[in-house]
Amino acid sequence: MNKEHVIEKEEYLDGKYKVISVKGEKGDFKRAIALNDSICILPFDMNENGQIKNVYLHGFHDHVLNRPNKKCITRTLHPDDFDTYHDSLISCISDELGVEKVDPNDIYYLGNVQHGAPFHKTYKTYAINLNQYSDEPTGFSYSNPNAKHALDKVRLSRVVNGEVSDSLVLSCTLLLLSYISE
Repeated sequence: MNKEHVIEKEEYLDGKYKVISVKGEKGDFKRAIALNDSICILPFDMNENGQIKNVYLHGFHDHVLNRPNKKCITRTLHPDDFDTYHDSLISCISDELGVEKVDPNDIYYLGNVQHGAPFHKTYKTYAINLNQYSDEPTGFSYSNPNAKHALDKVRLSRVVNGEVSDSLVLSCTLLLLSYISE
């Protein structure tokens, strides 16, 4: 689409999102844009051979699909709340996983993941190896009565086979797999 023949118009703005309409030679469409980036965390554990065994996802009821679903841990970044992304990340890990002191070697920066359509949002994605924070041999366990979502253990194979429909989960899992396999 030729940029000279595109007309953008802001339709809505509420401080969190804005909606723009775009009109051009090839049609008209609307896009929602998140105004703040978010942190995304993919907790995981490994087996004795150094292979990813499980990922830990938030369980929730997906009202669009009208069924249970799973998603990564996410938190919107508010620039005035923390001095650095790292401070925000550590706070999120503490709040969502109950892990107060995290060894930096257990945190993997996976990169930025962007949604492009039908909405635009950027996630700074991280994975955290939970092996040393688990007291149970069957995997990490944490219950937080104040948590908005349950934390569910999901076999890696279920994610790779497409049993979890969230695209952010799949993107982060594939990034983690490429990181660990190198």
